[in-house]
Amino acid sequence: MNRGKDAVWQEDMLDQQNSNANSAEASFLIGLFQQLNDSAIPYCVLRNYNTLPYSLGGSDIDLLVSGDSLATVFDIVNKLAHMHGGRCISYFKVMGIICRFCGKDKKNRTWWGVPIDIFPFVGLRQKEHFDAESVLSNSLVYRNIRVASPDDAAIIAFLKECVAHGRSRKNYEKEAATAYASNRSRYKKRFEKYFGTRMARQWSKYLLCGGDAKTLRQISRRARYALSVKAILRKPLGSMQNTFVCIWRRYSRLFHPPGFAVVVMGTDGSGKSTIIESIRPVIETALHSKVFYEHMRPNLLLSLARLFGRPVNKGPTTDPHAGKPSGLLCSLIRLSYYSTDYVIGYWLKVFPALVKWPCMYLFDRYYYDYLIDPYRGRIKLPKWIIAFVGLFIPRPDIILCLDADPEVIHARKPELPLEEVKRQIDALRQFCDKNKRAVWIDTGCSIEKSVDQALEAITSRMAARYE
Repeated sequence: MNRGKDAVWQEDMLDQQNSNANSAEASFLIGLFQQLNDSAIPYCVLRNYNTLPYSLGGSDIDLLVSGDSLATVFDIVNKLAHMHGGRCISYFKVMGIICRFCGKDKKNRTWWGVPIDIFPFVGLRQKEHFDAESVLSNSLVYRNIRVASPDDAAIIAFLKECVAHGRSRKNYEKEAATAYASNRSRYKKRFEKYFGTRMARQWSKYLLCGGDAKTLRQISRRARYALSVKAILRKPLGSMQNTFVCIWRRYSRLFHPPGFAVVVMGTDGSGKSTIIESIRPVIETALHSKVFYEHMRPNLLLSLARLFGRPVNKGPTTDPHAGKPSGLLCSLIRLSYYSTDYVIGYWLKVFPALVKWPCMYLFDRYYYDYLIDPYRGRIKLPKWIIAFVGLFIPRPDIILCLDADPEVIHARKPELPLEEVKRQIDALRQFCDKNKRAVWIDTGCSIEKSVDQALEAITSRMAARYE
């Protein structure tokens, strides 16, 4: 990198900096960039670095590195995460490495999560559309972190949005136009290199003169085609190899999805809602993705009550055994209908999301509830029938079985008789002992300890896929 171009930016918003310095991820981030600087590996953060290294500010880290240092950089990040009580909970390769880390800091005892995308090139869909070495050499220093220059970052973000979606966010377009006008010759050469002379003129005209959404969609569509043609002409064998590698890695995620499915089981009053609401923010920060929440099943199919036009209670259930169990035939129909939702709902709704990107599907109860408390689902069938159908139900990655003293649970929610609460806890314990994917969580202790147990169980299982 050209150190003569380094510029140490003025520190601003000191009060924000100080308030973020004690964030859960601060010590990990500070150590990460210090190690990257000490390693002398060419790198830079592309965007969203204003709060670094004290906080992520709700974003992820897009890290551009030199082409031969991808594995080394991941190794640095992974080892540092372990030093701070963290693990890699999601990992997959495209042309770069998409990785997610989560853990509990050993010093301040707080949970943290850091999503990092590490790339040795600037592009999308296996096609490079900007010179990575140029970005690295033109990078600046901000709070002891190497970052892409604002102009480069604006052009890259604009191109990424256009190539991927055929549109651009308003601020990206405005920033890119300003950047292009300030250094037209530099960016024109980059456009010509990756898109060809004709497309370079169209990009130039749009950025300098503007245009409507329809014009941008047309340019973006032509740009995608030109990008592919130019890449093949520039590096025929390399382009074909990259395409095949990315296709293979994409389809390999069918067998090793980066996403994760979690089920939370427990009687009413066991603390399911508290646990779910406490673990969601940590997981969402770590995965940089919203946790998908479903009650009982995938809910691709309507409930039978809604299907037949009956009113549905959207609030919490105050009397889970209020409805009388159906007869044999109706119970079979009910079980068959909802089992169908578990199967096709999983393969058409849940599984595609788990394969596509690091995410989590979190179920409050699941099919196993029909074994432990069949009356809640108004099902009255021999357990062997329910267990047999359960063999065809897709299994989650982990099942959290929540438990506390029956008297404590009954005091929290006295809707069911104490004896029924005891029976359900015993049934859940037997289920947990027999199921290798189930983990017992004690919710009779403090909320903090219960949440720690749940997060420890989830992150351990997620990390075990890559260890």
